[in-house]
Amino acid sequence: MRHIYSLLLPALCLGLCACSSEDELTTDLEPSSTVVDVPTFMAPEFPMNGGSEALLGSDAEKLGKLLKAIDLNRALDRSMLQITDEQYAEIKAKADEVCASATTTASKISKLTEWVHNHVEYGEGDNNAYQIFKKKKGVCQGYSNLLHAMLLSQGIPSVGVNGYYVTSSQYYGHAWVYAANVSSSTGKATWYVCDPTNSTKSYTSTSTDVKHLQPESADIVLFDDEQFEFKWQFKGLNISRVKKADNDLVLPFSVGGFRVSMFNPECALPENVTNIYIGANINSLGETYNIIGLIAYRGNDEMCYVDPDNHDLGSVNGVVYRKDYKENLTSIYYIPSQMTTITLLPMEKVEKNTILDQKGVEVIIFPEGTKYLEAYAIENCPNLRVVYVPTDCKVDDQAIYRCPDNVEVIYGTATGIKNVRL
Repeated sequence: MRHIYSLLLPALCLGLCACSSEDELTTDLEPSSTVVDVPTFMAPEFPMNGGSEALLGSDAEKLGKLLKAIDLNRALDRSMLQITDEQYAEIKAKADEVCASATTTASKISKLTEWVHNHVEYGEGDNNAYQIFKKKKGVCQGYSNLLHAMLLSQGIPSVGVNGYYVTSSQYYGHAWVYAANVSSSTGKATWYVCDPTNSTKSYTSTSTDVKHLQPESADIVLFDDEQFEFKWQFKGLNISRVKKADNDLVLPFSVGGFRVSMFNPECALPENVTNIYIGANINSLGETYNIIGLIAYRGNDEMCYVDPDNHDLGSVNGVVYRKDYKENLTSIYYIPSQMTTITLLPMEKVEKNTILDQKGVEVIIFPEGTKYLEAYAIENCPNLRVVYVPTDCKVDDQAIYRCPDNVEVIYGTATGIKNVRL
């Protein structure tokens, strides 16, 4: 990288306390080999509440509310079992035998839970439902998968869940099943919780006997429409997939009368999406890099805007930041994948991988107040051309890593950023 020293540009006008995503960036540079193409920031259009219900209570209570609202046909889908028709037929034959004397759906649920508990040995093994059925050995996931298959074979709507077995002092990862007892007169379902790993009994989802089971995710699409799919994931009602969208993707505030709280997609956004609008309802875009969330399944987005009324997230110049309990913007949360000019808020130290795998970025601007770029602060940005840092900022020799060799580091300030406002 090339360092350009003593490039003294006019002062940076940036308000540090009140920020919004509508700020415009222009530059007034001394003659240089670098030309900065500055984006135009759009006015935000955020989704409205519309009287939706916020999901409150324990995770089990939240999921229970959602299951009561779904189309029960969704809970008869066996595609997630990953077994052949022939394997399913074998499991069904055994389930038919187990349920031969049962006269009610509740008794079928009880008998199948008891059979799986009594006939599967706990231990490491393949947790595929058919393999558990044949080898009779597996961990909680295997128990759950087999019971799920047997329930579906009897026409009983059911959902496999993953979450935590909670004691007074510990949380243990666990898997179990929800099964629906549908009233023949009303068509409404009473949901039962079945933990075949630990019990022969099944309990209604409102029973105090199952409060120790707290679901984190469920293997079912709870709601969908032409644009989106929604699941219970990461302990919240999540937008799991964007099926189609306009260039401006406005995330929904609610679905089925319930407030959506997360946007942790399981697949990439449609290629045409360039702007993302996040309402006051969204508190998470995913937490684990390259595993879940918007960072892992990024598309061609260039700008991201957050409703100023959002208590957990905020945006400035198209970049999303987390908020602290006082609603001050803190750490960078998400940078759109195809953003060409990244203009950041001041940070005393720019830590390792603050800007990582940004394929579209050409220009990065660190404003006054940025003191130090540590090693690998900027990594794997193949189109990066220039980085602006304040004159008193220290830049580690390895701060810009796996980027073009001719990246210019300009000590000075880009200008013309308007005073920002809420």
